[in-house]
Amino acid sequence: MDDIRKYIQESPQDFFLHKPVKERLSVKKELDSFCDNPDLCNFLNEVEKGAPFFMLDASNRFLHSYNSFCLCLERVLWGISVRKRFEKEIKYHPGNKPFSARQKEISRRYKETSPYTRLDFQNLIIHTCILLNRFLEISRIFVEKNTDINNLSFTSFSKHKKALKKHDLGPKLEEYQKFIVDQTEWFEIPLKILRDKFLMHSVEEHMTFLSSPECDHDNLELIIILHNPIKIVGFNPRRLALDLRKHLKTVSKIGLEQIKK
Repeated sequence: MDDIRKYIQESPQDFFLHKPVKERLSVKKELDSFCDNPDLCNFLNEVEKGAPFFMLDASNRFLHSYNSFCLCLERVLWGISVRKRFEKEIKYHPGNKPFSARQKEISRRYKETSPYTRLDFQNLIIHTCILLNRFLEISRIFVEKNTDINNLSFTSFSKHKKALKKHDLGPKLEEYQKFIVDQTEWFEIPLKILRDKFLMHSVEEHMTFLSSPECDHDNLELIIILHNPIKIVGFNPRRLALDLRKHLKTVSKIGLEQIKK
């Protein structure tokens, strides 16, 4: 999947959508769940024990990007929550009936947040990619010492994953390599293609809009419709948060085991 756009064009599949999250949206619960990652905390603590200066610097950069991601996620989740209430309580409210105090508050908050919803989605995509790259810098502490491969990138997750598809890292990193190669398909689609083809570089003809699949207002998605041929790519921030938490947790657990050996 080196050329993701070509892969999508030639695929018999027309829809490349994130799997919706079944649970009802709870902003506080989902933020707490993402931040509650003891494996990540333990891994960072081990990394900082007697670590060289450059590794402490990498750890600080990661924590800064982690905080930025959490702020972006919080904005997106609150935006989805307000939009959900607006769709259910305000959108089809009879025009000849006055709003209740609750409805006035929902309307006010929707007016404040809705102009920035798409921008918040875009910021979340960009800061997710930054976070993956920063976490890779820390993973270097256990990856480099357990493999003879010298040309691995520890600044670009995309290049790192591409190298792992081509080279065998050896038995000590078999679990790590298998996880990165097989369990991070969400990075290429939708994350990387949206960042590279529609946010950061030259943009081809397409249509973009926000949509709730099957009127499920707990799952607001950014939808991209591509032309020639028509393909549909969807991005669900709630699903992304679950995928990213699993990634940080799993790599931290593997790293912790390798460091303690």
